[in-house]
Amino acid sequence: MTVQFYSANATTHNILANPQMMPSRDVKPDIYSEISVKVVDEGGNGVSNQTVYFSLSTKPYDPITVGRIREPSFSNTSILTSTSVLTGPDGLAKVRFYPSEFVGPTNASYDQSATGSSTIIAQWNGLTKSVDVTFKNYAYLSAVLTVTPPQVVVGQPVDVNLKLNGDGWNLVPKPIDVMLIIDRSGSMLWNTPTQYVSGEGPRRIDSAKAAATTFVESMRSGNNQVGLVSFASSTTLDRSLTNDFDLVESDISHLSATGATQMRRALYEAITDVDQNGRGGGTVKAVILLTDGDWNYDQSILAQGRGFHDSKTTWSGNDASFSMYQYYTELAGEGTLQSGHVDYPGVSGTTQILVHPSSGVNVNYCDDGQFTNQNMSIYAGENGIRIYALSFVNEPSTDVKNALNILTNSTGGYYKHAPDANTLNALYNEIALELSEDAGVNTTAQTDFGTLTVNDQLIDTSSMFQYMGYVADGTGPGSTMVDKYNKTTHFIPGPDFNQIGPLIVDQTTEWNANKKLNFNIGLIKRGETWETNFRLKALKDGTFMLFSPGSKVDFTDYLGNPSSMSLNNLSFLTVVKDNNSLVIQNILVDPTCPINIESKDPLLPIKWHTTYTGPNTTITEEARYMSESGAWVMFYSDSYDVLSDDSRDRSTTFDMRRVAPGLYSLNIKAYTTGSKATSSPTCGPYLYNTTGMTFIRLN
Repeated sequence: MTVQFYSANATTHNILANPQMMPSRDVKPDIYSEISVKVVDEGGNGVSNQTVYFSLSTKPYDPITVGRIREPSFSNTSILTSTSVLTGPDGLAKVRFYPSEFVGPTNASYDQSATGSSTIIAQWNGLTKSVDVTFKNYAYLSAVLTVTPPQVVVGQPVDVNLKLNGDGWNLVPKPIDVMLIIDRSGSMLWNTPTQYVSGEGPRRIDSAKAAATTFVESMRSGNNQVGLVSFASSTTLDRSLTNDFDLVESDISHLSATGATQMRRALYEAITDVDQNGRGGGTVKAVILLTDGDWNYDQSILAQGRGFHDSKTTWSGNDASFSMYQYYTELAGEGTLQSGHVDYPGVSGTTQILVHPSSGVNVNYCDDGQFTNQNMSIYAGENGIRIYALSFVNEPSTDVKNALNILTNSTGGYYKHAPDANTLNALYNEIALELSEDAGVNTTAQTDFGTLTVNDQLIDTSSMFQYMGYVADGTGPGSTMVDKYNKTTHFIPGPDFNQIGPLIVDQTTEWNANKKLNFNIGLIKRGETWETNFRLKALKDGTFMLFSPGSKVDFTDYLGNPSSMSLNNLSFLTVVKDNNSLVIQNILVDPTCPINIESKDPLLPIKWHTTYTGPNTTITEEARYMSESGAWVMFYSDSYDVLSDDSRDRSTTFDMRRVAPGLYSLNIKAYTTGSKATSSPTCGPYLYNTTGMTFIRLN
């Protein structure tokens, strides 16, 4: 046994917030985030009686004008922005963070998509650590409506653009219930393929414990539970599923290696605990097995061959068998039990597989367990549990690897080999990311132009607009354009489509029926944006509030709970009778298109010159590309203020690595608050091919 000595003096501290994203107090009055700081020594043990100083600072709100009733605090009854706490016996110091309370819908400074955030700072022994927390007054989606231009003459077109952003406080990853299985057989003491050699690096068990602990740490940030099963000649349920991660990490740290390899029983115990103690309602359920070799106790994990029921039958722990296994009475009724005399194979010599009853004794056995829950892949699959299997340093035999692949693949997991500690850590991290499934909401939207508020009166407006269906012409994204994307990728924009967006669809028939446009959006996940753009022709003058009281977004979360969000009065549109009523502003955009070149550089520069005449305003410029799909997609946007007439050079870069190989055209769109959008002449098309070569040709 190796004994290690280390200093018990405190050396560092860590800070966590649970949850990090939450509703504001107007949504959930009793909400708080538990801020935990753990002070530890160099061995990772908690150190008590250490003073930790907490403070908080609040960042600007979004929007900055949103009203608040209560500000963030460490107290639910008063404003407390700093405090100190002593660590307990476990080394933990904890405080509660209470978010802001925003004003309600009847207040003039209310906003239905309000967001706030604070930074929590923990100082101990002169060292500072921090964590950010965010709070919102909406659960799932925020809506952003842009009307371009915001002022038009009767008879002119206007583009209406609606974005639904998946950024609400309740769009968090689904909860995870995961059991770790760690092999603690004798070979896990080795640090070479066949033995332990002093100075040759850490033992397998130590590397396994370190990697498993890191995995547990990754589970702290969500609504997750972790448990632990370990096995050698016997199996122990070290910790049932729990959200007390410190206990699980302590259990891991106390594992020691000796004995044989009872893999089958370990899988049974882990699957059973997840099934009996796991949560429902969309929870991701998984078991992660770590082993360094073949099984030799209880035998086939897939219940292959003959299963032996009687306790008189024991396993020698010498070799793996693929034609017999231990029948588990806890799964009674799974498989047909028979009773009779059995000739045991493999009982002679030093590699015997079984120790068995005396000759002539009848035993209970099962010959069809492979097709029942005696097979661990079926047992896990029928209970909705994924299995992941990792072998470490020593690669199992071909037959065991085949069994592990069947076990994992059939349940939605996988088997991989880690030849060293770094690979093992990477695989645990890979599994943690795969288990972290973003929750989403199934979404539909309806925009209603039949009744709108015009000049402060709610009236029938069914004859005041005309829908314009058109393929994108360079002056707008198109009508009707639909798209869904995140920061890096475009997706299919709804269940009614089978192509990646942006797409152009014709909603003329739908508009003519009742002056409504309906959208079957499908699932929106955290970090995703769904967008539509449609063009209308204004037929009557007035100041229109968009949208109507009947316009809304409906969504259903992953638990099946329905809810909705109003799209009432997000923006306005001013329609005047003639040009004499318009504020005169003019913008001219003159691009300098890239010339004929052949390059391996996928970064394509584009320059333009913007000339503006008119009073002080804000100019917004968008650089856009259009693929062969026919819709313009913005890849760059910037705004700047001008005091009067202005002329300046502008530039940006189109990164073709963000798009699929194909033909792309470019142009610049510019507009102000009060002018019609202006688009530059189109540059291109440019061909970006699969070898990373950029070819530019001029028409």
